[in-house]
Amino acid sequence: VPQLAVKWFIQGLGAPNTSDDERQALRFDLAAAYERAGDLDRAKDLFTEIYGVNVSYRGVNERLKALEMRMSPVS
Repeated sequence: VPQLAVKWFIQGLGAPNTSDDERQALRFDLAAAYERAGDLDRAKDLFTEIYGVNVSYRGVNERLKALEMRMSPVS
């Protein structure tokens, strides 16, 4: 249930005393939930933010490329 996951990941991001590593993990999982829910623009924005912090984080580079391919118009 990606919509429910989105809700909880957003709530987790707002929690006090969250470490940078925890926030990065929550952003990644939130992006994945957005992608599964069909909100590709938000997913791309978050994956791009994660990529900007750490290009090798949990395969974000490949995940972002695959997402961009899905979003590109078919010619």
